[in-house]
Amino acid sequence: MFSLSWFKKRRKSLQILSTAILILSILVSLAWYFYNYYIIYPKTYSKDWQYGYKKVVDYIGNHKSEYDEIVFSRTYGEPHMFTLFYLNFDPAKYQIDPNLVRIETNNWVWVLRFDKYYFPDLGDQGTKYEDIITQNKGKRLLFVGKPGDFPENINRLKIVNFLDGTKVFEIIEKR
Repeated sequence: MFSLSWFKKRRKSLQILSTAILILSILVSLAWYFYNYYIIYPKTYSKDWQYGYKKVVDYIGNHKSEYDEIVFSRTYGEPHMFTLFYLNFDPAKYQIDPNLVRIETNNWVWVLRFDKYYFPDLGDQGTKYEDIITQNKGKRLLFVGKPGDFPENINRLKIVNFLDGTKVFEIIEKR
């Protein structure tokens, strides 16, 4: 069997081998971490990081002059914040905007409107797609909502997906 003298004779070789195994283990762990962090995590949790808002607001920014009102569903949270941020909306202009409407419910303040932007929940009675069309006859409207908010027969101008391929936003218009 092995004796202490066997280990002493091979001490240098065993140190090199154990150091190599340790370094290899660290490298494999780091590779696994970075793979999960940069490849798996973004696809799996893009919804939790509000992925898609930048793409939607970029589209809105490029086309806002074509519409009288932009209707952006608040299904996923606070779209007004992303709209303000990505459009570089002037905070001073926002604070004195005569169209600014806030609603407080359950100790939470929702921004319902500012400028030409309207942020309803398109699933609520009275603020569904058809209701808004009826209330705004003759206006050019751009809608941003989740899949299922709009009739299937309407052309989608743009569809934004989460990183896993799941649809998150659909953009349509009513002229």
